[in-house]
Amino acid sequence: MRLSRVLLVILAMGGIGAGVAYYLMSQVPEPQHLEKAVRLLANDLRAQLDRHRKGLLQSLRQDKKDETTGMLPDAAAIAVVPFVDADSGEVVKVSKNVEQLVSGWLVDSGAFRVSTLTPDNLVGAEYVLFGVMLLDDYRRKGQPTERRYHIIVSAVEHKTRTVAAQSEAWIAESDLDYTPAPMYRDSPMFPRDPRLASMVAIARSAPGKQADREYYDSLDTNALIAEAESYFDIADYAHARTLFRRVTSRKDGQVLRAYLGLYRTDVELHDLIAAEVAFRELVGVGADSGLNTKFLFGVNSTDFVASPLLRTQYDMWTRQIGTYFSKDPRCIDIIGHSSKTGTDEHNQALSLARANVIRDKIVSAFPAIAKKVRTEGRGAAENIVGSGTDDERDALDRRVEVLIVDCPKS
Repeated sequence: MRLSRVLLVILAMGGIGAGVAYYLMSQVPEPQHLEKAVRLLANDLRAQLDRHRKGLLQSLRQDKKDETTGMLPDAAAIAVVPFVDADSGEVVKVSKNVEQLVSGWLVDSGAFRVSTLTPDNLVGAEYVLFGVMLLDDYRRKGQPTERRYHIIVSAVEHKTRTVAAQSEAWIAESDLDYTPAPMYRDSPMFPRDPRLASMVAIARSAPGKQADREYYDSLDTNALIAEAESYFDIADYAHARTLFRRVTSRKDGQVLRAYLGLYRTDVELHDLIAAEVAFRELVGVGADSGLNTKFLFGVNSTDFVASPLLRTQYDMWTRQIGTYFSKDPRCIDIIGHSSKTGTDEHNQALSLARANVIRDKIVSAFPAIAKKVRTEGRGAAENIVGSGTDDERDALDRRVEVLIVDCPKS
């Protein structure tokens, strides 16, 4: 939040010394319980947007030619990009809840009309809202670094692509619900690519900065992806597939999130032949950004999660990955992970054993690529959720990722 900056201005005007002002400005906001933190964040955003709109109105009045021009609508239209976890790129239950809370408090002010991002809603939008959350390093002077959940939100003036407001908050709870949204629950890959990095960059950007171009240059196509995901969420898989196909037919639509959606709708429609084709496209598109295929394991186990359908899909995933790398000159890093329960030594060994399971599945079918495969266990060092609840909410922490890397020089 920007409360410390406000206090700095007030204290400086009141004649208080620069040393005290610097101390206040350097303070890190105290973590708050989720609902209070989001309310403070939303209030801060609203205040910044109110000031921004007043500035626009003043500019219009100065430039107006007659008495009928120079007025802004009573309520500004905001299109909301689905809030995601910044590490995985996925929409999860808590990010959706934060998105709804922020949107609700903006609407309650009476100054804004808020809608989800779709091509139609984008047409009349004055602002586009971006939000991400992640497990981040929280540092206070004189205190050891902690891992805390961090929410970051920005609003971009759509016409100029300029960030109009930005706010953030740290969360006190350590067990937020990271259950993935329906489309991502059994997704084969994390949508980590340049477009996700661009979304995170926009959310982090200070007011006055231009929105990162990677995401914003394709905003209409990204809006169509968001609309397709919304139909998936209500189980209208046929319409979702139609929209995802429309996305992938566009030059700027051949991206991970679009092919992930196409794969997931094919699976839900029990069209496994089409799903395998979509997965093959996924591997090709994902190869340039790291692939990030995810295999999920049971608690404290080297067995896959107890889902017969997922196990069948895992066989197909490893087959397609092996096929791709039998022709691609690059190498594969298979990285195992674990949740944070248990000792570091146990988690390290467990995560490596999980990585070896995936290596063995790929190499058994494609022995010629064995020399290109390396496994590594990282224990709980790279938890995405970090709750240690050992249930569906932190299943992402019990994963194996398949990454594409350049082969070491001999």
